[in-house]
Amino acid sequence: MPLRFSIITPSFNSGDTLERAIQSVLVQDYKNFEHIIVDGGSTDGTLEILERYPHLRWISELDEGQVDAMNKGFTMAGGEIIGYLNADDYYLEGAFSAAAEAFDDPEIKMVMGKIRVYSEEYDCWWENDPATDFDRMLRHWEKNAFCVNPVGYFYRKEVQEEIHLNSDNDDKQDLEFLLEVADRFPGGIRKLDRVFGEFINGLNTKTAQEQHRLDYWRPDNFSFLDRFLEKRSPGYQAEFRARQACGYQVRTNWTIKNAIKNGHADEYFEKGDLFQLPAAKIDISSHTVFSENIYPAAVGDSVVVMLSAGKVASQSVIESLRLLPENVFPYPSYHLHIVSDASEEFKNKLQNEPREFLNQLISGHALGCFLKKRGDKFRWKFITGVREPLSQLMSLQYMIYPLSCISSKDDFFRYVDIRWSYVSDYFNQVYRDILGLDIFGIPFDITRGYSIIKKGNVEVLIYKLEMLDNICSEAVGRFLGIPDFILSRFNEAKDKPYNKAYRKALSCLENSFTSEELDRFYSNPIVTHFYSDMEIAGFRKKWGN
Repeated sequence: MPLRFSIITPSFNSGDTLERAIQSVLVQDYKNFEHIIVDGGSTDGTLEILERYPHLRWISELDEGQVDAMNKGFTMAGGEIIGYLNADDYYLEGAFSAAAEAFDDPEIKMVMGKIRVYSEEYDCWWENDPATDFDRMLRHWEKNAFCVNPVGYFYRKEVQEEIHLNSDNDDKQDLEFLLEVADRFPGGIRKLDRVFGEFINGLNTKTAQEQHRLDYWRPDNFSFLDRFLEKRSPGYQAEFRARQACGYQVRTNWTIKNAIKNGHADEYFEKGDLFQLPAAKIDISSHTVFSENIYPAAVGDSVVVMLSAGKVASQSVIESLRLLPENVFPYPSYHLHIVSDASEEFKNKLQNEPREFLNQLISGHALGCFLKKRGDKFRWKFITGVREPLSQLMSLQYMIYPLSCISSKDDFFRYVDIRWSYVSDYFNQVYRDILGLDIFGIPFDITRGYSIIKKGNVEVLIYKLEMLDNICSEAVGRFLGIPDFILSRFNEAKDKPYNKAYRKALSCLENSFTSEELDRFYSNPIVTHFYSDMEIAGFRKKWGN
């Protein structure tokens, strides 16, 4: 006896598309089926359509949503094979017979095919060619990770008897169900290389409206994944969470891009739901100019800020990250040396600083003000470096004033006093006063060469420049979930026009400082907190007379 298919269609005011769905069942060359319609009390002429087809079994009454309607249909089903066909979707000819043949193998619990999907938003068709293994399905944010609509699969009735549809997860119950099937019946899903049906993803569908929310791609919106992860090892969970954070932000970037395209970005920005620092050369009185090439961050997203005193390879780190593809590094990223939320102080600096620093000031002030007002709504990932101070001060001097001529200690001290104040007190002025993080009060892993500090929604990666080549891949990998990160070189002194003068100045100063002069630099917490006694002794030997 051929297997009997029970096709269940939940509907509500779907008169425009329901008849097409009914016809797609009737034209199948496999005739051992029943078609059950569970209507939610439609008032649009749906009942007249149902009455025209005597082969249908149907009810029309109020329900508690789609899953409730699906469960009602399931209790009415008498077939061995279950298929769900939404009222606005339809099967292609031959779908039933192809699936029935695959079910001849009693070990097969579910048969899955492909789906053609029409995107009303982009006015195009694409083919969903879903994976069938649990690990791929779990990464549901990836294209083709799972079957995006039940028109693409059938399963044995006992599967749903064992795995109930979750009425508490009405909008994502299909993903939860598929994950449960793949988890409980490994090897029990057979994939066929054919298209089973077509899914019309309209702008007014529940799926489209949900995914256009800025807060849709958030872990708490997919909390049902937690019970699947509980069975996995801590290493598996950590890797998954890193991929999940990255994948969700990629999808949120798409949502943001659509908001920009459709003119909603300003509206979201004014409500504080989007964050982006001012663009280069923008007037301070205006807010950011949104760009389709630079994604802002939505509430709950991560923002990566390279925030450090200068000449600690900060540009090399941030530019190496920006070279990565979006699916590896999807985060808005900024490179700043200055952060301030003091408006009067800021205005004074704006008037006095050289023109080339204006964008740093504008962006730094915008970030400081935003952190104070809405910083708790985002996840902040700050990266900062430390460096042996005399080398850093010399590099800073020539970066800011490339025509400097330093040929003696007197020249050095005349130039660097103001920069030493900036470097030595940087962590207090920026991380303590603005971010509320007492860096010097938190132990640093001197041997490893980097530490990751977490406090609430803020994380900070601190590294030692002298060890960066050896630790960068591990440190950035842990901090951002990027495996095999490779550091490229940018903005190095050897590539600058002032390199010759800079090297000459270094040679003049080596082995020229007294012990008392070195104490001024190497007894400061900016050194003692991050470097071992042996490392400090090496620095003193290099510079001391």
